[in-house]
Amino acid sequence: MSKSNTESNSGEQKTYLIKTDYATEDDLDKIRRFFGNDWCEIQDKQLNDNKLKYIDWVYVDGKAQWDKRLWKLNIGVFSGLADTGKYAVADKSELYNNYVKINAENAEKYMMKQINVDLLDKKDVKLLKSAKIKGIFKNNDNNTWILKPVAGYKGSGIAVVDNYDDMINHLLVKKRKKTLLKRYQGSDKWVIAKYIGNPLLIMGKKFHIRMILMYYVNNKTGESNGYLFNDGVIFSAKKKYVEGSYFDKNIHDSHRIKGEEITFPYGFKDVFGKRKTDKVIKDIAQISHNVTQILKANNAGCYERNENCYQLFGLDIMIDDQFNTKLIECNSKIGLSGYPNIQQYFKNIIEITV
Repeated sequence: MSKSNTESNSGEQKTYLIKTDYATEDDLDKIRRFFGNDWCEIQDKQLNDNKLKYIDWVYVDGKAQWDKRLWKLNIGVFSGLADTGKYAVADKSELYNNYVKINAENAEKYMMKQINVDLLDKKDVKLLKSAKIKGIFKNNDNNTWILKPVAGYKGSGIAVVDNYDDMINHLLVKKRKKTLLKRYQGSDKWVIAKYIGNPLLIMGKKFHIRMILMYYVNNKTGESNGYLFNDGVIFSAKKKYVEGSYFDKNIHDSHRIKGEEITFPYGFKDVFGKRKTDKVIKDIAQISHNVTQILKANNAGCYERNENCYQLFGLDIMIDDQFNTKLIECNSKIGLSGYPNIQQYFKNIIEITV
């Protein structure tokens, strides 16, 4: 370890730190090769050294994101945006509204209609009980909606409903049970989104595509840009799709099943062909551009002690059986477990940010 001052010095050996819950030791060995002999790796125990003041480049995920030892350091390039900008897209209740602000036409095209409610707001509770909300279940085309707690993750608290009584029961009754309150605190804020009733299927199962978007802020130049990684992965449900079986999460929830991942776009193209795959790729590129626009419009930037920063976002994409592409969520805590080419991801990150 050679750097102990508070500012980077180009004459000294640069330092880097990787703390991940997801990459294997084999992955890490391959990633270290990208840095070569010109860089010195900071070990975890060195974070306890008060003489350590500066690290040139940092990647953290999982529990390491909350390592308080990192917050005493000045960091050249840090893997995290300040929360005020990040949640412009990572907050389920903010993403749709911010999409409408920057491009209302694309928001309608690439997202499902959405209603946000705060159960601690008397106006929102009154809205829930109004004829307007009751009317959303009287559409002849699709009466099905999905309820998602803003603070939820990995499918916690989600319900799919096709009638008003089930919606009210889930939001205003079940949420008060102690088991639910312990599971996801802050579940007073909910998203009520139109459900994709005609999902495209792979091997008879629902699925979503997870793509990685990196947003990088260079504080020296004031520039910020989004970079969509070429390779993604397809996560499917455990059971084959049965229309109307809303209470069976194994049919309607799509998550990573180890050993059953399908790559995107290559595995997708094998099933659906080049023309349809190219159309989806084009749509995802446009969605990524719009997400980048949202981050820029909300001045997404670095924490005060970091000179430059980047954030990896997981774009969750669904496609209906007419090959309409929809952005479902934009996740800021993704890890890199199960992705088809973790070495290439890190190579891209390093080349762009260093």
